[in-house]
Amino acid sequence: MLKLSDVTLTMVETVAHKLGRLAVNDCVSKAQFADVVIFTDKPEEFHPLDCGARFVEVPNWPTKREWSKFSWHGVIDHVGTAMTLHLQWDSGIWSPDAWSDEFLDYDLIGAPWPWHPTKRIGNLGFSFRSTRIMRYLYKHRDRFPIKNDVDDDLVCRTYRPMLEQEAGLTWAPERVAERFSFECAEPDMTRKHWGYHAAFNFAHVFDEEQVMERARLMLASPQLQRSNQMRWFAERNPHMIKRLSDENALALQQSETQAAA
Repeated sequence: MLKLSDVTLTMVETVAHKLGRLAVNDCVSKAQFADVVIFTDKPEEFHPLDCGARFVEVPNWPTKREWSKFSWHGVIDHVGTAMTLHLQWDSGIWSPDAWSDEFLDYDLIGAPWPWHPTKRIGNLGFSFRSTRIMRYLYKHRDRFPIKNDVDDDLVCRTYRPMLEQEAGLTWAPERVAERFSFECAEPDMTRKHWGYHAAFNFAHVFDEEQVMERARLMLASPQLQRSNQMRWFAERNPHMIKRLSDENALALQQSETQAAA
């Protein structure tokens, strides 16, 4: 198994706890981290975990902006390694064999955004962040505030030129980031990528029953039901949405039959 002795796996999750547990378990089955720290309002929802994770209780913030602020300004207090792998419930390691030590040479690396002409590196849903960049942003948070909900675009496009010039912070080049992870670009199914992000990519990574397990959990969450993640998942996987619909219709029919008995 890949050993990442100077990397802490971190997750900040207050909405999709059970999906977060699946993501963490899948990730630690493919790599060994120096530490695993989960920031959540409901630690009990993450059990059972396949690792000795540390839990830090946090509030269920009312806005994504508060979540993003903590991701940059609160996580760093609990990290003792040079790097963090920031994991979200809809991300993880895809192909362990695609690992490269070069991933650790930069202060930030995430899947490229193909629609931008420049500064394309920055998807943070599955990303390496150095403690150096996290400390710098916290120390200078008055000059680099997390002032909107799209923290990855803010840090990796708006603030990036200043962070590079002032602090010498580095972003991975595209050729490295493409191997590291994929999100909106079509994945390379021959070479594959080390990681992935976004629920609409589940079918590239998991078998159908594993995808259905995650889809059921998404559908059971009132917040995720109404989310873009669910809409995009439905657009990419209509046959699975049909399966979910059939399952729900059958469950309703059985419930009505039992009530009438």
